[in-house]
Amino acid sequence: MLSPGRTEWEVAAEVMKIATLNGLTPSGSDSALSPTIVASGPNGALPHSELTARKIRRGDFVVADMFFRFHGYNSDETRTFAVGQATKEMRDRYSIVLEAQEEALGLIRGGTPCRDVHNRAVSVLRRHKVEKYLNHSVGHGVGIDIHELPSISKLSKDRLLVDDVVTDEPGIYFPGKYGIRIEDTVKTERKPVVLTNYTKELVICG
Repeated sequence: MLSPGRTEWEVAAEVMKIATLNGLTPSGSDSALSPTIVASGPNGALPHSELTARKIRRGDFVVADMFFRFHGYNSDETRTFAVGQATKEMRDRYSIVLEAQEEALGLIRGGTPCRDVHNRAVSVLRRHKVEKYLNHSVGHGVGIDIHELPSISKLSKDRLLVDDVVTDEPGIYFPGKYGIRIEDTVKTERKPVVLTNYTKELVICG
């Protein structure tokens, strides 16, 4: 569905159809009025962008944040897709976010202070001089509600427990241009267990 000429609403409607046919329901998220996030081009620079009638264009980044409930429990996953093509700058910045996401992932295990997970992702962004473009915490708990404790943020005093389920979702957002976010839902054991397994390599659509 991610091809030039289709609107964000059209893509989201197809996602909702497929989700419903597979027994999923909207999460009831209080972070956005839209049932899911399909944020193209400059709309992707808003972490919780509402769906719009903007038509997807060749050269866009599209931030697709899918959050649904299944048998009473939520999942949360974000991927960023390129439409038609991606510039070197876009590819380089995508690689930075992926590096930050994977570095943070390595710390998601029982006993780790939540702020350490957040700070590990930020340290990667800082090394590439883009940390100022992250404007939210790196993760949160997921369960009966889409946003639960613990908070994976720089001010968190929480420590991850074994069998916590949390997100790992660093992103960078460039006003008027595009955003990039990569998010997995992760269960904490002696090592992180990733529950969302769609590829994190940059996918070019359309």
